[in-house]
Amino acid sequence: MKVVVGLGNPGSEYAHTRHNLGYRVVDLLAERLKGTWSESAWYFFCRIEKRSGALLLVKPVTFMNRSGVAVADVQDRFDLDIGDVLVVVDDVHLDPGRIRLRRGGSDGGHNGLGSIMDCVGSEAFPRLRVGVGAPPEGADRIEHVLSRFEDDESDVMDAAVRDAADGVECWLEYGIDEAMNTYNS
Repeated sequence: MKVVVGLGNPGSEYAHTRHNLGYRVVDLLAERLKGTWSESAWYFFCRIEKRSGALLLVKPVTFMNRSGVAVADVQDRFDLDIGDVLVVVDDVHLDPGRIRLRRGGSDGGHNGLGSIMDCVGSEAFPRLRVGVGAPPEGADRIEHVLSRFEDDESDVMDAAVRDAADGVECWLEYGIDEAMNTYNS
C-alpha cells in the first residue's frame, strides 16, 4: 500500500490558506480517482484500489504541529514502511507555485514535517513541497502561512496544486526518482 498524506489544518477558517496546500492536493487526487472520504480519530482517509495496488489518501485533523500523531497511527494501523508514505506540504522557501520532490531529509523548519519525524522516528520518507513564497520582509511567518492567497496568486497556485497531484501520480506509478526527474526541473 502507498500512502499520500496532505498536511493542513482542519476547519473552514483554514481551508484556503497557504498552509493547507497539502489538503488541496489530496482532495484533487480523491476527486480524480473517485475516492470517498471516511473519518478516524486522527485523520480523514480515502482508500482507493488501483491496478498497481491500494492507495490511501490521508488528511490529518490533528492540526499542523501535531501531524506526526496521525502519520504514526496510519503507519502502525496499516503496518507500513515509512518509505511508502509521501507527505505533501507547503514551503516558504520555494517560490509560489514551484514544486519539489525529495526522497527524505530535514524538516526545513516546517513544524508538520518535524512532528512526523519525531513521531515515526525517521526522516526517510518522501515529501513533495509546494512553494508558497516567503513572507514579506518584517512579516511574521506564521501569519503568512495562515493567510489566504492574493487574487493575483490564485491561478499560479491552482496550477501548482494540479502539478503536485500529477507529481504524486508519477511517484505512485514510477517511483520517486522518475517523479523527481520529471517535476523538479
